[in-house]
Amino acid sequence: MAYKSGSLINLSMLLVSYTIFLLSIESTNGFTVDLIHPDSPLNPFRDPSKTRFESIIEASNHSHSRAAAGASKFKTPTKASTGGYVMKYSIGTPPFETYGFIDTGSDLTWTQCKSCEVCFDQSLPMFDPTKSQTYVAQPCNSAACKLTVGDAQTCTEHNTCEYKVSYNDDSATAGDVATDVVSFGDGATFKNVVFGCGHENSGDFSEDTSGIVGLGLGPSSIVQQLAQSIGGKFAYCFSSDPNGWSHISFGPEAAVKEIYTVVTPFSREGDDFYWVTLNSVSVYGEDSKKVVKFSGASTQRKGNIIIDSGTTLTYLPGDMYNNLESEVKEAIPLTPADPMSPFKLCYNSGSTFKVPNIVANFAGGDVFIKDGAFVKVTKGVFCLTLVPAEDDNYTYGNMAQLNYIVGYDLGANTVSFTPSDCSKN
Repeated sequence: MAYKSGSLINLSMLLVSYTIFLLSIESTNGFTVDLIHPDSPLNPFRDPSKTRFESIIEASNHSHSRAAAGASKFKTPTKASTGGYVMKYSIGTPPFETYGFIDTGSDLTWTQCKSCEVCFDQSLPMFDPTKSQTYVAQPCNSAACKLTVGDAQTCTEHNTCEYKVSYNDDSATAGDVATDVVSFGDGATFKNVVFGCGHENSGDFSEDTSGIVGLGLGPSSIVQQLAQSIGGKFAYCFSSDPNGWSHISFGPEAAVKEIYTVVTPFSREGDDFYWVTLNSVSVYGEDSKKVVKFSGASTQRKGNIIIDSGTTLTYLPGDMYNNLESEVKEAIPLTPADPMSPFKLCYNSGSTFKVPNIVANFAGGDVFIKDGAFVKVTKGVFCLTLVPAEDDNYTYGNMAQLNYIVGYDLGANTVSFTPSDCSKN
């Protein structure tokens, strides 16, 4: 939804005033939370009966960005249980442990709550707001309610602020806008955190999903609410190893800067996503380098692709993808196999499958897609994780971000990429 400049100023002032109110918290200089790999045995949402291919298919189908109903921008949906990295956190007093998928493509943090009028099945216990001594459903004139202005909030006859996020595939989540104590990691506790207590959640959701942790740029996101406490900085590191470490850090030292760090600016124009500029993608063969330029439709907005922690695959403009596929085929001396949807380019090969170097050329530097350019979907079959977008919703997904410390600096408006073996914590 596009806001007029006056509305943006009012929202900014509201966010500052609410953040100051929020800072009656236990002091923290930053904190780190372990993340659970989608295929880890520790993932409470993992279905052990599913094959790797089934998990990837489900993840890609759920994680493709979809247009928000009745809005001029698009939103990503809540993510499937197999595609996103899971974070454990606690809500309420006494603390109630729950899990959410971290998502830089969403703003409002929400969890499914008792009592549910229309809800999907949830394998883990559901948050009961009546059991929390610090839970407060927000009235319509509250500052907390106004933070969710982009989440289609409404007012009930009882003066309770409600949110609703719906999607063009008829999926939706709705419930009360509330505040409560929220804790992360070992003792990072924050009072009066705004979140959505979902009482009506329907449509294309994974049956094991409990909710998301919104890390977007909108005023209701966790990183915006805690901006002063964390210095406007956070970073995550996704391991490619299901049994290895993945983590997310919040605070002044979260975004690591090394000699090999690539820093690219993101745009705040138009909506609440992290729009960056992808100039091209390079493919390195044995003795050649081919550069495929970005070819999407031009817009007045700065940036042409979204960095999204909750989307599995990378979605490129159709013409750009076709050119990229041609260059990848030329660099791999094998005959492509029949593709497995949603993938467009797959190969039958042994464990020694040699992947050409594929590099994302961002404004500010080049990022080598080192561990997630191809994924093994079944025995001996590898598929390219860059695919054509069906519309102009171009997204740089989490498989392209594997084994990088991806840092976000909200003050400098930058995203950074630092190579790292995330499995070594």
